[in-house]
Amino acid sequence: MEIYKDKSYPVEERVKNLLSLMTVEEKLAQMHIRQDYKDIEKSIRKGKMDFGGIYGSPRISVKKQLSRMRAFQKYAVEKTRLGIPLLFYGEGIHGFNQDTTVFPQCIGMASSFNPALIEEVAAEIGKEAASFGVNQLFAPNLDLAREPRWGRVQETYGEDPYLVSEMTSAYVKGLQSQNVAATVKHYLAHGSPENGLNLSTVHMGEREIRELSLPAFEKCIRSGAMALMPAYHDLDGVPMHANKKWMVEVLRKELNFGGVTVSDWGGVSFLKNLCGAAKDGLEAGKLAIAAEVDIEAPDAVGYGEEFKAAVERGEVSEKALDRAVERILTLKFRLGLFDRDWKCGTKGLNTARSLRLAKKAAEQSVVLLKNDGALPFKNTMKIAVVGPAAKNVQLGGYCRYPEDLSRLVSVYDGISAVAGKENVFYGAGCGYFKGTDEQLCDALEACEKADAVVVACGDKGNFYGGVGWGDEEQTDTTVSCGEGFDVHDLRLPECQRKLVSAVKATGKKVILILATGRPSVIIDEYEKADAVLQTWYLGFKGGEVIGEILFGKTNPTGKLAVSFPRSNGHLPCYYNYGINCKGALYRSYGSEEKPGRSYVFDKPDAFLPFGFGLGYVPVEYKSVKTVKEGENTVRVTVTLKNAGDRDTEESVLVFLRSKSREGVVPYVKELKAFTRTKIKAGKEKRVNLYLDEESFTYIGADLKKKVGKGDYTVFVNGLSADFTL
Repeated sequence: MEIYKDKSYPVEERVKNLLSLMTVEEKLAQMHIRQDYKDIEKSIRKGKMDFGGIYGSPRISVKKQLSRMRAFQKYAVEKTRLGIPLLFYGEGIHGFNQDTTVFPQCIGMASSFNPALIEEVAAEIGKEAASFGVNQLFAPNLDLAREPRWGRVQETYGEDPYLVSEMTSAYVKGLQSQNVAATVKHYLAHGSPENGLNLSTVHMGEREIRELSLPAFEKCIRSGAMALMPAYHDLDGVPMHANKKWMVEVLRKELNFGGVTVSDWGGVSFLKNLCGAAKDGLEAGKLAIAAEVDIEAPDAVGYGEEFKAAVERGEVSEKALDRAVERILTLKFRLGLFDRDWKCGTKGLNTARSLRLAKKAAEQSVVLLKNDGALPFKNTMKIAVVGPAAKNVQLGGYCRYPEDLSRLVSVYDGISAVAGKENVFYGAGCGYFKGTDEQLCDALEACEKADAVVVACGDKGNFYGGVGWGDEEQTDTTVSCGEGFDVHDLRLPECQRKLVSAVKATGKKVILILATGRPSVIIDEYEKADAVLQTWYLGFKGGEVIGEILFGKTNPTGKLAVSFPRSNGHLPCYYNYGINCKGALYRSYGSEEKPGRSYVFDKPDAFLPFGFGLGYVPVEYKSVKTVKEGENTVRVTVTLKNAGDRDTEESVLVFLRSKSREGVVPYVKELKAFTRTKIKAGKEKRVNLYLDEESFTYIGADLKKKVGKGDYTVFVNGLSADFTL
């Protein structure tokens, strides 16, 4: 009896029934994702469907892609023996990666400190993916941005484990509210690769991993994440795709994750041809199945014909396949693929609502790093807009360049819309990585006509799947920020630094716009500029938002989710280090004029720390008080005052320091609570935030969770309060 086709039965029974009907070949098909549409068509013409899911390609037109998706699904449901529907996959880091709405890149949205916004954005991404016919997205990214040279910093929600946990769990809830499965990645500790090079070894001790990297995965699993992707790298020499300790003992048993694990692209084959951890594809497959990697993508190197033969010989237990396929089928049933008509199309994409939300997210992503009174501009001012990012819009990795280019708003466009084109003058100044004397002269001529100069600098992050989208105004198609595009130098390229210096020499007010996917070393440019805006990659509405911020129509409210180092030699650079670090013994910070001991010629602190951000509306922090409300609960009451003449929003961040921990070194401070609140002009407001048992929990020397007792200090924007737990 085909119970699996009857939706009146519980999912568990339907899965069990279907699994009992499947051959080894049919089971292995479910454990494979394919990507190449031409190869898929060849397989179908031969009457063979050796895959259970398809990853969509943004390199062909939407029309062609939808047509093929319909044909593939029709074949799977109507022509195969068991009629198991396909699962379609895509990317969704900051928008579903087809011709859909591109939201700000994650590192920018993290600056909002607004999980409710992230949940709303993720729900919109889910709506667009579901409309297109895609059921699972490879998002969110839970990596900590602890290595700024790494090109994938842009995909993260910053350097802090608590912030990342709150933002990504909100993303999971929002995406899955639209019946689209979230795939949390990259498990585990992927954001600190050696030398900042993608895929490189990660050096972190187990206690550090459990305290910093594991919590976000734990929270997302508690929030119902349906799928997970292991990372490419190794920990202590063991690749994650073969790491039974972390993939089975911790993930499956400790965290009780029952969802599907999907290999990173080529992750199983990398066990053989990159890591050298397996001598051939069969051995790679055996390692992966032992680590309970359920699905291999995109080529059947590990779970291929040799693996099938090994199962039939009894070398690999068929029960291991059943375990994986049971989880895959459960996901397909949970998503309703067996019980509702599957449709795909373009209805519901790029709606007015999604574009409004993209603009709102962009507004909350911008961080004002400096303002010596140069901003906001007066409406009567004439503005020169120069630099490589003035007219070139960077969207960031894992999105598709829109078929309708009118959706892209550049910095030049956004300023012109507010000031009027007759009041805006343009000169390229230079490209991203090189420039000519002619370009520089054009920029300086524009400066002569203006009251102030906006210098739009940055890196190039328009990249997807191995193909850089070159700068329309340059022949150089170099990409400098994205997956596999890591850098050894965090300074702006020399031609951009030269442009800032030349503009400064004109005597005009200099406003530096940074359109980057990672923190930069900008200490020299910061000193030369009168105002600095960190805008990240702002998506479709970025230029519009920048124009409105520059002219004061919008108040910048973002705060840094990642620290900015003073130099390349100041790495690693993050705020939550151990209290015995950063020259704690000497604290005799040096300079070239007066050498010291930590460092001899500089101080080890960040140039711009996590949580830093200015605004046009002054918000005064009047007081912070703590009240114990139970054995392990503390209420933190912060009194704020909007000292300006317009309403604003403020992100209140509560940091906690334990003065001692049994047997382990505590951090100088840790973010343990935050909220984004509205404050009316001229009014005071009290905000209550709560620290609970989880806030005081740490990983002890025995690798077990402990609730720390003793003396604590909370820090809130320069204020502090002590209490004893």
